[in-house]
Amino acid sequence: MRRESTRCALIGLVVASVGWPGSRAIAADCYSWRPEPPVQHFALVVDASGSMQGHAMESAIAGASAFVEGTRDGDKAMVIAFNEAVHEVHGFTERKKDLRKALSKISAGGGTALHDAIARAVLRLSSTQGTRVIIYLTDGADTASRLTLDDVVQQCVAEVVLVYGIGLGDVDQAALERLSEATGGTFEVARDTYQLSQLYQRVQQTYYQGFAPRLRAGGAYSIRSIPRGLSVLVDGKPVGKTPLKLEGWTQGNHQVQIRYERGTWTCDAPARVGQRTLIDARDEDLGYDLWVASMPHGASVFVDDAYVGTTGMRPLNQDSKRWAEQVKREAGHLRIPLVPPGKHVLRVVPLAEQAEMGNARELAVQIDLGDEETVLLVDLMRGRLLDDEGVLIERERGDRIDDAFGELDDLE
Repeated sequence: MRRESTRCALIGLVVASVGWPGSRAIAADCYSWRPEPPVQHFALVVDASGSMQGHAMESAIAGASAFVEGTRDGDKAMVIAFNEAVHEVHGFTERKKDLRKALSKISAGGGTALHDAIARAVLRLSSTQGTRVIIYLTDGADTASRLTLDDVVQQCVAEVVLVYGIGLGDVDQAALERLSEATGGTFEVARDTYQLSQLYQRVQQTYYQGFAPRLRAGGAYSIRSIPRGLSVLVDGKPVGKTPLKLEGWTQGNHQVQIRYERGTWTCDAPARVGQRTLIDARDEDLGYDLWVASMPHGASVFVDDAYVGTTGMRPLNQDSKRWAEQVKREAGHLRIPLVPPGKHVLRVVPLAEQAEMGNARELAVQIDLGDEETVLLVDLMRGRLLDDEGVLIERERGDRIDDAFGELDDLE
């Protein structure tokens, strides 16, 4: 079957509309659009671990403050600091004075949770419209995060976040460069603390003079798939592997193809200036929508090791018999479209401070999906997974799939 409206074909099947968390999208058969107005949202992520004490912290604050001062009218920024925990120092604002004041209050001490800090920035950026940019500073290896570097690479690409990194001292340059390269940003290394202000200014110039004009010159695509790591072709030419973001494409239709083992997924998707075209590809064995909510909210969700979004921030009454209807009815809850039937690994990771307080733990479990929509509630505080019929799995909190969880068939 082939629909002429968007010309989407998939081995005889038409892909359903895509709903990406945190976006306002006009649904189509194999793609959706998200407006990208000419405003930038910058998340400044600053290392406040113990090794940053003294002149390093002073220089970092000075550099980040200079970056704030150099932002253009209408652009917004926020400040996140991290040691072994993640701290939101100030939310998004255009008020430069407030941001500089917030930066001046950061003090150093403790471990390093860089990955979790970047994930928090992605969470806050995911609800914004316009260009999303993270500028982070770190002076050492991550010692405290629950999320891996690969996890946050996926999150940043899937949520269309541009990442610029600044390293100071003993950092894993190759690994951190991979994060920037995957998102289209850069990674700079400071030989000493005196270079920090200079590097913050260089990052700002690189963005405003290089990347920003390219965004305004053409359309953009964000392409992801389950499973990830599949080859992507646009107009017959290889452009990379999923998840993938592409910028500066000529307006008009382009043929996007994703290579699966059993065939090629094809979608004729338009590029438009001021819009981002979102493409969410699935195997020819198309399935049904999977909805995931969590207690507490704001958790990162992975299916078969592919990042698919964060759970909704709306309060949910799990004791109500109609909580599943609430998840499907209310905007903002996480919908994962067209997940194939069969067994999948669902991994849900709480916000770092929720885990540190001992109230929530990561949950990884194998689920078996059938031929209908499924709504799941992941209770990270009690370590259990529920559907709208009742408890599916209940285990001790924090157990991982390789040592505790069996298949659902074993529990019936």
